[in-house]
Amino acid sequence: MKFIIFRMEIKRNLKTFIIWSSAVCGMLFLGMLFYPVINADGLLTQMDALFENPMMKGLLGAFGADVSALGSLMGFYVTYNSIYNVLLGCIFASILAGNLLSREEADKTAEFLFTRPVSRNSIFISKTAVLFTYITFLSILFFIVSIIAFEAVKGDSPRRLEISDREKTLVIEQIKKYPENIYTAFNLTEDSFAEYSLTYASRLMKGSASELKEMNLDINEMNNLIEEAMESPEDFFKSALDNPEDYMPMFGIQPEGRDEFLQNVRGEQEEYQTMKDSFYTMPDLFIQFFDENPELALSQFETVPGSMLEAISVLDLPVDFEKDIFMKYSIRRLAVLCLYIYLLLLCIGCIVLFVSLLVNRGRSVLGPALGLVFFFYFLNSISALAAEFSPAAAVIGMVSPFTWMDSDITSASYRLSLPRVVTFLVVSSAALFGANRRLAIKDILV
Repeated sequence: MKFIIFRMEIKRNLKTFIIWSSAVCGMLFLGMLFYPVINADGLLTQMDALFENPMMKGLLGAFGADVSALGSLMGFYVTYNSIYNVLLGCIFASILAGNLLSREEADKTAEFLFTRPVSRNSIFISKTAVLFTYITFLSILFFIVSIIAFEAVKGDSPRRLEISDREKTLVIEQIKKYPENIYTAFNLTEDSFAEYSLTYASRLMKGSASELKEMNLDINEMNNLIEEAMESPEDFFKSALDNPEDYMPMFGIQPEGRDEFLQNVRGEQEEYQTMKDSFYTMPDLFIQFFDENPELALSQFETVPGSMLEAISVLDLPVDFEKDIFMKYSIRRLAVLCLYIYLLLLCIGCIVLFVSLLVNRGRSVLGPALGLVFFFYFLNSISALAAEFSPAAAVIGMVSPFTWMDSDITSASYRLSLPRVVTFLVVSSAALFGANRRLAIKDILV
Protein backbone atom coordinates (compact mmCIF):
# COMPACT_ATOMS: atom_id res chain seq x y z
CA MET A 1 0.00 0.00 0.00
CA LYS A 2 1.19 3.51 -0.83
CA PHE A 3 0.46 5.83 2.08
CA ILE A 4 0.61 8.96 -0.10
CA ILE A 5 -2.22 7.60 -2.30
CA PHE A 6 -4.19 6.58 0.78
CA ARG A 7 -3.78 10.03 2.34
CA MET A 8 -4.72 11.77 -0.92
CA GLU A 9 -7.93 9.72 -1.25
CA ILE A 10 -8.82 10.32 2.40
CA LYS A 11 -8.61 14.07 1.85
CA ARG A 12 -10.36 13.78 -1.50
CA ASN A 13 -13.42 12.05 -0.01
CA LEU A 14 -13.47 13.75 3.39
CA LYS A 15 -16.18 16.25 2.45
CA THR A 16 -18.40 13.48 1.09
CA PHE A 17 -17.92 11.50 4.29
CA ILE A 18 -18.75 14.46 6.53
CA ILE A 19 -21.94 15.23 4.61
CA TRP A 20 -23.19 11.64 4.51
CA SER A 21 -22.20 10.73 8.06
CA SER A 22 -23.89 13.89 9.34
CA ALA A 23 -27.03 13.04 7.37
CA VAL A 24 -27.15 9.41 8.51
CA CYS A 25 -26.35 10.09 12.17
CA GLY A 26 -28.52 13.20 12.24
CA MET A 27 -31.54 11.34 10.90
CA LEU A 28 -30.89 8.53 13.37
CA PHE A 29 -30.79 10.86 16.38
CA LEU A 30 -33.72 13.04 15.31
CA GLY A 31 -35.77 9.98 14.40
CA MET A 32 -35.26 8.48 17.85
CA LEU A 33 -36.65 11.66 19.40
CA PHE A 34 -40.05 10.61 18.03
CA TYR A 35 -40.09 7.57 20.32
CA PRO A 36 -41.78 9.38 23.25
CA VAL A 37 -44.41 10.71 20.83
CA ILE A 38 -45.20 7.22 19.51
CA ASN A 39 -45.76 5.93 23.06
CA ALA A 40 -47.82 8.89 24.24
CA ASP A 41 -51.61 9.31 24.34
CA GLY A 42 -52.45 5.88 22.94
CA LEU A 43 -50.94 6.63 19.54
CA LEU A 44 -49.33 3.19 19.35
CA THR A 45 -52.70 1.52 19.97
CA GLN A 46 -54.26 3.57 17.19
CA MET A 47 -51.47 2.63 14.79
CA ASP A 48 -51.85 -1.05 15.66
CA ALA A 49 -55.55 -0.88 14.82
CA LEU A 50 -54.80 0.99 11.58
CA PHE A 51 -52.40 -1.69 10.38
CA GLU A 52 -54.42 -4.68 11.56
CA ASN A 53 -55.00 -5.68 7.94
CA PRO A 54 -52.67 -8.62 7.08
CA MET A 55 -51.72 -7.00 3.78
CA MET A 56 -50.62 -3.82 5.53
CA LYS A 57 -48.71 -5.80 8.16
CA GLY A 58 -46.92 -7.71 5.40
CA LEU A 59 -46.08 -4.48 3.59
CA LEU A 60 -44.62 -2.97 6.75
CA GLY A 61 -42.70 -6.16 7.44
CA ALA A 62 -41.22 -6.01 3.95
CA PHE A 63 -39.62 -2.70 4.87
CA GLY A 64 -38.39 -3.91 8.23
CA ALA A 65 -41.22 -2.34 10.20
CA ASP A 66 -43.21 -4.02 12.96
CA VAL A 67 -45.93 -2.04 14.71
CA SER A 68 -46.02 -4.49 17.64
CA ALA A 69 -42.32 -3.82 18.33
CA LEU A 70 -42.63 -0.04 18.44
CA GLY A 71 -43.49 -0.05 22.15
CA SER A 72 -39.95 -1.01 23.15
CA LEU A 73 -37.00 1.30 22.67
CA MET A 74 -34.97 -1.24 20.71
CA GLY A 75 -38.00 -2.29 18.68
CA PHE A 76 -38.61 1.30 17.62
CA TYR A 77 -34.90 1.74 16.90
CA VAL A 78 -34.62 -1.21 14.54
CA THR A 79 -37.93 -0.42 12.82
CA TYR A 80 -36.96 3.17 12.09
CA ASN A 81 -33.35 2.28 11.37
CA SER A 82 -34.25 -0.47 8.88
CA ILE A 83 -36.33 1.85 6.75
CA TYR A 84 -34.02 4.84 6.50
CA ASN A 85 -30.53 4.77 7.92
CA VAL A 86 -29.24 1.44 6.65
CA LEU A 87 -30.30 2.38 3.14
CA LEU A 88 -28.60 5.79 3.44
CA GLY A 89 -25.42 4.13 4.68
CA CYS A 90 -25.44 1.73 1.72
CA ILE A 91 -25.90 4.64 -0.70
CA PHE A 92 -22.85 6.35 0.81
CA ALA A 93 -20.80 3.13 0.55
CA SER A 94 -21.83 2.67 -3.09
CA ILE A 95 -21.02 6.28 -4.05
CA LEU A 96 -17.64 6.10 -2.34
CA ALA A 97 -16.74 2.71 -3.85
CA GLY A 98 -18.01 3.67 -7.28
CA ASN A 99 -15.84 6.79 -7.43
CA LEU A 100 -12.58 5.46 -6.00
CA LEU A 101 -11.20 4.14 -9.28
CA SER A 102 -13.60 5.37 -11.97
CA ARG A 103 -13.07 9.01 -10.94
CA GLU A 104 -9.46 8.82 -12.19
CA GLU A 105 -10.74 8.41 -15.72
CA ALA A 106 -13.67 10.83 -15.36
CA ASP A 107 -11.47 13.60 -13.86
CA LYS A 108 -8.65 12.82 -16.31
CA THR A 109 -6.14 12.18 -13.54
CA ALA A 110 -5.53 8.59 -14.65
CA GLU A 111 -2.53 9.60 -16.76
CA PHE A 112 -0.78 11.05 -13.73
CA LEU A 113 -1.62 8.14 -11.42
CA PHE A 114 -1.21 5.11 -13.64
CA THR A 115 2.01 6.25 -15.30
CA ARG A 116 3.83 6.61 -11.97
CA PRO A 117 6.24 3.85 -10.86
CA VAL A 118 3.51 2.33 -8.70
CA SER A 119 1.90 -1.03 -9.44
CA ARG A 120 -1.83 -1.25 -10.06
CA ASN A 121 -2.04 -3.67 -7.18
CA SER A 122 -0.63 -1.03 -4.80
CA ILE A 123 -3.08 1.53 -6.16
CA PHE A 124 -5.97 -0.90 -5.66
CA ILE A 125 -4.96 -1.74 -2.08
CA SER A 126 -4.49 1.93 -1.17
CA LYS A 127 -7.89 2.93 -2.51
CA THR A 128 -9.63 -0.08 -1.01
CA ALA A 129 -8.15 0.85 2.37
CA VAL A 130 -9.91 4.22 2.05
CA LEU A 131 -13.22 2.42 1.49
CA PHE A 132 -12.66 0.25 4.57
CA THR A 133 -11.56 3.25 6.66
CA TYR A 134 -14.57 5.43 5.94
CA ILE A 135 -17.08 2.59 6.32
CA THR A 136 -15.46 1.69 9.65
CA PHE A 137 -15.64 5.30 10.85
CA LEU A 138 -19.28 5.57 9.76
CA SER A 139 -20.20 2.37 11.60
CA ILE A 140 -18.46 3.52 14.78
CA LEU A 141 -20.22 6.89 14.59
CA PHE A 142 -23.49 5.07 14.01
CA PHE A 143 -22.95 3.00 17.16
CA ILE A 144 -21.97 6.01 19.30
CA VAL A 145 -24.90 8.16 18.12
CA SER A 146 -27.27 5.24 18.72
CA ILE A 147 -26.17 5.04 22.36
CA ILE A 148 -26.52 8.82 22.75
CA ALA A 149 -30.02 8.66 21.25
CA PHE A 150 -30.98 5.77 23.54
CA GLU A 151 -29.79 7.70 26.58
CA ALA A 152 -31.75 10.77 25.46
CA VAL A 153 -35.13 8.99 25.26
CA LYS A 154 -34.80 5.95 27.52
CA GLY A 155 -36.86 7.58 30.25
CA ASP A 156 -39.99 6.92 28.17
CA SER A 157 -39.12 3.28 27.51
CA PRO A 158 -40.35 0.21 29.39
CA ARG A 159 -37.55 -1.95 30.72
CA ARG A 160 -36.84 -5.35 29.16
CA LEU A 161 -35.48 -8.60 30.54
CA GLU A 162 -31.89 -9.38 29.50
CA ILE A 163 -30.50 -12.28 31.53
CA SER A 164 -27.12 -13.78 30.73
CA ASP A 165 -26.11 -17.42 31.18
CA ARG A 166 -24.00 -16.39 34.17
CA GLU A 167 -26.95 -14.68 35.84
CA LYS A 168 -29.25 -17.61 35.05
CA THR A 169 -26.74 -20.00 36.62
CA LEU A 170 -26.59 -17.78 39.71
CA VAL A 171 -30.37 -17.97 40.16
CA ILE A 172 -30.35 -21.76 39.76
CA GLU A 173 -27.60 -22.07 42.38
CA GLN A 174 -29.61 -19.96 44.82
CA ILE A 175 -32.76 -22.00 44.14
CA LYS A 176 -30.85 -25.16 45.03
CA LYS A 177 -29.61 -23.40 48.16
CA TYR A 178 -33.06 -22.17 49.25
CA PRO A 179 -35.52 -24.59 47.58
CA GLU A 180 -38.32 -23.86 50.05
CA ASN A 181 -38.39 -20.19 48.98
CA ILE A 182 -39.00 -20.56 45.24
CA TYR A 183 -42.80 -20.47 45.62
CA THR A 184 -42.64 -17.13 47.39
CA ALA A 185 -39.88 -15.79 45.14
CA PHE A 186 -41.70 -16.50 41.87
CA ASN A 187 -45.31 -16.17 43.06
CA LEU A 188 -46.15 -19.77 42.15
CA THR A 189 -49.83 -20.74 42.51
CA GLU A 190 -51.93 -23.85 41.95
CA ASP A 191 -52.27 -22.90 38.29
CA SER A 192 -48.58 -22.23 37.65
CA PHE A 193 -47.64 -25.79 36.69
CA ALA A 194 -49.81 -25.79 33.57
CA GLU A 195 -48.17 -22.61 32.28
CA TYR A 196 -44.61 -23.74 33.03
CA SER A 197 -44.95 -27.31 31.81
CA LEU A 198 -46.88 -26.60 28.63
CA THR A 199 -44.68 -23.66 27.70
CA TYR A 200 -41.73 -25.99 28.17
CA ALA A 201 -43.42 -28.59 25.95
CA SER A 202 -44.11 -25.97 23.28
CA ARG A 203 -40.47 -24.87 23.18
CA LEU A 204 -39.29 -28.47 22.93
CA MET A 205 -41.73 -29.08 20.10
CA LYS A 206 -40.44 -26.12 18.12
CA GLY A 207 -36.97 -27.59 18.36
CA SER A 208 -38.29 -30.93 17.08
CA ALA A 209 -40.10 -29.65 13.99
CA SER A 210 -38.24 -32.00 11.65
CA GLU A 211 -39.06 -35.04 13.80
CA LEU A 212 -42.75 -34.06 13.89
CA LYS A 213 -42.73 -33.73 10.12
CA GLU A 214 -41.29 -37.22 9.75
CA MET A 215 -44.11 -38.51 11.97
CA ASN A 216 -46.65 -36.72 9.71
CA LEU A 217 -47.73 -34.46 12.57
CA ASP A 218 -48.79 -30.88 11.87
CA ILE A 219 -46.84 -28.55 14.18
CA ASN A 220 -49.63 -25.93 14.02
CA GLU A 221 -52.20 -28.48 15.20
CA MET A 222 -49.85 -29.55 17.99
CA ASN A 223 -49.45 -25.92 19.08
CA ASN A 224 -53.22 -25.50 19.07
CA LEU A 225 -53.53 -28.55 21.33
CA ILE A 226 -51.00 -27.10 23.76
CA GLU A 227 -52.84 -23.77 23.83
CA GLU A 228 -56.11 -25.60 24.50
CA ALA A 229 -54.51 -27.61 27.29
CA MET A 230 -52.95 -24.50 28.85
CA GLU A 231 -56.37 -22.90 29.38
CA SER A 232 -57.50 -25.86 31.52
CA PRO A 233 -55.51 -29.12 31.48
CA GLU A 234 -58.25 -30.99 33.38
CA ASP A 235 -60.91 -29.96 30.86
CA PHE A 236 -58.56 -30.84 28.01
CA PHE A 237 -58.01 -34.40 29.23
CA LYS A 238 -61.73 -34.81 29.88
CA SER A 239 -62.55 -33.60 26.37
CA ALA A 240 -59.99 -35.97 24.82
CA LEU A 241 -61.42 -38.91 26.79
CA ASP A 242 -65.06 -38.04 26.07
CA ASN A 243 -64.57 -37.19 22.39
CA PRO A 244 -61.48 -39.06 21.17
CA GLU A 245 -62.69 -38.95 17.55
CA ASP A 246 -62.01 -35.18 17.53
CA TYR A 247 -58.35 -35.70 18.39
CA MET A 248 -57.38 -39.00 16.80
CA PRO A 249 -57.07 -37.63 13.19
CA MET A 250 -54.46 -35.12 14.37
CA PHE A 251 -52.19 -38.04 15.25
CA GLY A 252 -53.10 -40.12 12.21
CA ILE A 253 -54.89 -42.71 14.37
CA GLN A 254 -57.55 -44.82 12.66
CA PRO A 255 -60.91 -45.67 14.32
CA GLU A 256 -59.68 -49.15 15.22
CA GLY A 257 -56.97 -47.55 17.37
CA ARG A 258 -59.53 -45.82 19.62
CA ASP A 259 -58.91 -47.97 22.71
CA GLU A 260 -55.15 -47.60 22.45
CA PHE A 261 -55.55 -43.82 22.06
CA LEU A 262 -57.73 -43.62 25.19
CA GLN A 263 -55.20 -45.67 27.11
CA ASN A 264 -52.40 -43.30 26.05
CA VAL A 265 -54.45 -40.26 27.07
CA ARG A 266 -55.11 -41.75 30.52
CA GLY A 267 -51.39 -42.47 30.86
CA GLU A 268 -50.53 -38.88 29.94
CA GLN A 269 -53.13 -37.63 32.39
CA GLU A 270 -51.62 -39.65 35.23
CA GLU A 271 -48.09 -38.54 34.31
CA TYR A 272 -49.22 -34.91 34.20
CA GLN A 273 -50.74 -35.19 37.68
CA THR A 274 -47.62 -36.88 39.06
CA MET A 275 -45.39 -34.13 37.65
CA LYS A 276 -47.74 -31.47 38.99
CA ASP A 277 -47.53 -32.93 42.49
CA SER A 278 -43.73 -33.07 42.38
CA PHE A 279 -43.60 -29.49 41.03
CA TYR A 280 -44.99 -28.22 44.34
CA THR A 281 -42.93 -30.51 46.56
CA MET A 282 -39.49 -30.65 44.88
CA PRO A 283 -37.56 -27.82 43.17
CA ASP A 284 -35.84 -29.99 40.55
CA LEU A 285 -38.69 -29.74 38.05
CA PHE A 286 -38.94 -25.98 38.47
CA ILE A 287 -35.19 -25.69 37.94
CA GLN A 288 -35.54 -27.65 34.70
CA PHE A 289 -38.25 -25.29 33.48
CA PHE A 290 -36.29 -22.22 34.59
CA ASP A 291 -33.11 -23.41 32.89
CA GLU A 292 -34.97 -23.77 29.59
CA ASN A 293 -36.99 -20.56 29.83
CA PRO A 294 -36.00 -18.09 32.60
CA GLU A 295 -38.06 -15.36 30.93
CA LEU A 296 -41.29 -17.11 31.92
CA ALA A 297 -40.44 -16.93 35.63
CA LEU A 298 -38.93 -13.43 35.59
CA SER A 299 -41.14 -11.53 33.13
CA GLN A 300 -43.73 -10.96 35.89
CA PHE A 301 -41.28 -8.46 37.43
CA GLU A 302 -40.68 -6.64 34.16
CA THR A 303 -43.29 -3.90 34.39
CA VAL A 304 -42.87 -2.53 37.92
CA PRO A 305 -39.40 -1.54 39.22
CA GLY A 306 -38.84 -2.90 42.70
CA SER A 307 -41.31 -5.77 42.29
CA MET A 308 -38.46 -8.29 42.48
CA LEU A 309 -37.15 -7.17 45.86
CA GLU A 310 -38.78 -10.06 47.73
CA ALA A 311 -37.36 -12.63 45.30
CA ILE A 312 -33.91 -11.10 45.73
CA SER A 313 -34.29 -11.21 49.49
CA VAL A 314 -35.55 -14.80 49.92
CA LEU A 315 -33.07 -16.23 47.39
CA ASP A 316 -30.19 -14.11 48.73
CA LEU A 317 -29.37 -12.66 45.30
CA PRO A 318 -27.13 -9.58 44.83
CA VAL A 319 -28.92 -6.35 45.68
CA ASP A 320 -28.36 -5.00 42.15
CA PHE A 321 -29.65 -8.17 40.48
CA GLU A 322 -32.93 -6.63 39.32
CA LYS A 323 -31.09 -3.68 37.81
CA ASP A 324 -28.66 -6.03 36.05
CA ILE A 325 -31.28 -8.17 34.31
CA PHE A 326 -33.88 -5.49 33.52
CA MET A 327 -32.74 -2.68 31.29
CA LYS A 328 -34.04 -0.12 28.84
CA TYR A 329 -31.80 -1.34 26.04
CA SER A 330 -28.94 -3.74 25.48
CA ILE A 331 -25.57 -2.42 24.36
CA ARG A 332 -24.55 -5.98 23.46
CA ARG A 333 -27.43 -6.44 21.03
CA LEU A 334 -26.91 -2.93 19.65
CA ALA A 335 -23.24 -3.78 18.99
CA VAL A 336 -24.26 -6.96 17.16
CA LEU A 337 -26.70 -5.04 14.95
CA CYS A 338 -24.07 -2.37 14.16
CA LEU A 339 -21.59 -5.10 13.26
CA TYR A 340 -24.15 -6.54 10.84
CA ILE A 341 -24.59 -3.08 9.35
CA TYR A 342 -20.81 -2.74 9.05
CA LEU A 343 -20.59 -6.05 7.18
CA LEU A 344 -23.48 -5.01 4.93
CA LEU A 345 -21.85 -1.67 4.04
CA LEU A 346 -18.54 -3.38 3.29
CA CYS A 347 -20.25 -5.99 1.13
CA ILE A 348 -22.20 -3.38 -0.84
CA GLY A 349 -19.04 -1.27 -1.23
CA CYS A 350 -16.98 -4.22 -2.52
CA ILE A 351 -19.67 -5.26 -5.00
CA VAL A 352 -20.03 -1.70 -6.34
CA LEU A 353 -16.23 -1.38 -6.57
CA PHE A 354 -16.18 -4.44 -8.80
CA VAL A 355 -19.10 -3.17 -10.91
CA SER A 356 -17.41 0.22 -11.34
CA LEU A 357 -14.54 -1.47 -13.15
CA LEU A 358 -16.95 -3.14 -15.57
CA VAL A 359 -18.43 0.19 -16.72
CA ASN A 360 -17.16 1.54 -20.04
CA ARG A 361 -14.19 3.86 -19.83
CA GLY A 362 -14.83 7.36 -18.55
CA ARG A 363 -18.55 6.88 -17.88
CA SER A 364 -20.20 7.74 -14.56
CA VAL A 365 -20.91 4.79 -12.33
CA LEU A 366 -23.26 6.71 -10.04
CA GLY A 367 -26.37 5.44 -11.83
CA PRO A 368 -25.39 1.75 -11.84
CA ALA A 369 -24.17 1.98 -8.22
CA LEU A 370 -27.40 3.46 -6.89
CA GLY A 371 -29.44 1.16 -9.10
CA LEU A 372 -27.68 -1.86 -7.62
CA VAL A 373 -28.32 -0.71 -4.05
CA PHE A 374 -32.01 -0.08 -4.67
CA PHE A 375 -32.30 -3.37 -6.55
CA PHE A 376 -30.92 -5.27 -3.57
CA TYR A 377 -33.05 -3.30 -1.12
CA PHE A 378 -36.35 -3.75 -2.94
CA LEU A 379 -35.59 -7.36 -3.82
CA ASN A 380 -35.32 -8.05 -0.10
CA SER A 381 -38.50 -6.06 0.57
CA ILE A 382 -40.55 -7.72 -2.16
CA SER A 383 -39.41 -11.22 -1.23
CA ALA A 384 -40.28 -10.54 2.43
CA LEU A 385 -43.74 -9.35 1.39
CA ALA A 386 -44.27 -12.32 -0.94
CA ALA A 387 -43.13 -14.73 1.76
CA GLU A 388 -46.29 -13.83 3.71
CA PHE A 389 -48.26 -15.62 1.01
CA SER A 390 -45.69 -18.09 -0.34
CA PRO A 391 -42.74 -19.16 1.85
CA ALA A 392 -40.88 -20.31 -1.26
CA ALA A 393 -40.68 -16.68 -2.40
CA ALA A 394 -38.27 -15.94 0.46
CA VAL A 395 -35.57 -17.84 -1.44
CA ILE A 396 -35.48 -15.06 -4.04
CA GLY A 397 -34.51 -12.56 -1.38
CA MET A 398 -31.35 -14.52 -0.53
CA VAL A 399 -29.72 -12.86 -3.56
CA SER A 400 -29.80 -9.55 -1.67
CA PRO A 401 -27.16 -8.74 0.98
CA PHE A 402 -29.92 -6.98 2.95
CA THR A 403 -31.46 -10.40 3.56
CA TRP A 404 -28.26 -11.73 5.15
CA MET A 405 -28.64 -9.30 8.05
CA ASP A 406 -30.42 -10.38 11.21
CA SER A 407 -32.31 -7.39 12.61
CA ASP A 408 -34.35 -9.22 15.26
CA ILE A 409 -32.71 -7.10 17.94
CA THR A 410 -35.65 -7.43 20.34
CA SER A 411 -34.90 -11.13 20.84
CA ALA A 412 -33.03 -11.91 24.07
CA SER A 413 -31.01 -14.56 22.21
CA TYR A 414 -29.95 -12.13 19.48
CA ARG A 415 -26.31 -12.68 18.51
CA LEU A 416 -24.01 -12.96 15.52
CA SER A 417 -24.77 -15.87 13.22
CA LEU A 418 -21.64 -17.54 11.85
CA PRO A 419 -23.26 -18.53 8.51
CA ARG A 420 -24.43 -14.95 7.95
CA VAL A 421 -21.01 -13.51 8.79
CA VAL A 422 -19.25 -16.03 6.55
CA THR A 423 -21.64 -15.18 3.69
CA PHE A 424 -20.81 -11.48 3.98
CA LEU A 425 -17.06 -12.14 4.13
CA VAL A 426 -17.03 -14.62 1.24
CA VAL A 427 -19.04 -12.35 -1.09
CA SER A 428 -16.99 -9.28 -0.12
CA SER A 429 -13.71 -11.13 -0.65
CA ALA A 430 -14.85 -12.51 -4.00
CA ALA A 431 -15.90 -9.02 -5.16
CA LEU A 432 -12.55 -7.55 -4.06
CA PHE A 433 -10.63 -10.31 -5.79
CA GLY A 434 -12.63 -9.81 -8.99
CA ALA A 435 -12.14 -6.04 -8.84
CA ASN A 436 -8.38 -6.44 -8.40
CA ARG A 437 -8.12 -8.83 -11.34
CA ARG A 438 -10.28 -6.57 -13.50
CA LEU A 439 -8.12 -3.52 -12.72
CA ALA A 440 -4.98 -5.48 -13.61
CA ILE A 441 -6.17 -6.02 -17.20
CA LYS A 442 -8.40 -2.99 -17.76
CA ASP A 443 -7.50 -0.50 -20.47
CA ILE A 444 -7.44 2.81 -18.57
CA LEU A 445 -8.61 5.95 -20.40
CA VAL A 446 -5.93 8.64 -20.16
